[in-house]
Amino acid sequence: MTATKIKKLIILFVSMAFSFGLVILSHAIFDPIKKERDRQEMLDEVKVYYPNVIDFEQLTKDTINGVSIELALKVYGKDETPLGYLYIINAGNSFGNIKLRVLVNLKDRIDKIEIVELNQTMYQSRTQEAIKLYVDALVSSNMPDVLGSVTSVSLNTLISMMKSLGVYHDSIIKFPNMLPYKEYFGDDYEVVSTEITTYDGAEVKVESIKDKGYVYTVTKSGIYNSDSDVERPITLILALDLEGKIIGGELPSDLYKHSGGNYRATVIEYLELFFDGKIQDVLDNYAGASDPSIAYNSRRLVHKILVIIREVYQS
Repeated sequence: MTATKIKKLIILFVSMAFSFGLVILSHAIFDPIKKERDRQEMLDEVKVYYPNVIDFEQLTKDTINGVSIELALKVYGKDETPLGYLYIINAGNSFGNIKLRVLVNLKDRIDKIEIVELNQTMYQSRTQEAIKLYVDALVSSNMPDVLGSVTSVSLNTLISMMKSLGVYHDSIIKFPNMLPYKEYFGDDYEVVSTEITTYDGAEVKVESIKDKGYVYTVTKSGIYNSDSDVERPITLILALDLEGKIIGGELPSDLYKHSGGNYRATVIEYLELFFDGKIQDVLDNYAGASDPSIAYNSRRLVHKILVIIREVYQS
């Protein structure tokens, strides 16, 4: 090999090495910048739903039973305080696709669910209303079917999406379980005793919270439709302080077997009227409106449960 050829090979090798070095250097400089820019954009998007967000952990995407988990985030606040989860899920059918944004709280319940895309040629309004029924539903592999029997392709797709989300949510490493009564009694409460009994046809569980109060979990059945004698159960969880003041309460959707959606929302509104009052002051009989549009039967059943709690508390 002549000196000229050797010189050319050296120049070629040096050029290739220089070019390769430039690629590596550019990647080392600009890739972190791009990643940080992408992270900041995602952080700004998450902040719309979690105003106190400081950071997030992006989980692996997945496809379960044809449902695509396009985005899965664990959201953190200050000092790595857990805030919740944010998901974007998508599924297609013969009419198009449905894409949803789902916010799940630390109790593994849906706080908010939004439509990102709804490309369905039929029953759009029906699907939109059905989506609302999943608010407060427990997200797990045994995701409750809040819709009952359905015939629409879109609603069947929606059910499949939520059940697949439940399977995915159960598969991840979750935040440590939040104490169930933290919002009423803080982080340092202690359940010192639990009693289960029946009263007026209801199952009543009473948990005594040391130096703080009580939690009543009561399940009772009642008519939900005035045109039928069929009875279905409602479970009410009610927190009281030591003097009987109602600190708060909830009607878990998976334990609420009366009509959901706006009907359940009006029942929650009725329950909230009692917050900050005393359980001793609950009247014997329901005295609210009797209009079927505000779920009269369900409201009346909740009132009966409040009376049961009053009687057990005073016994």
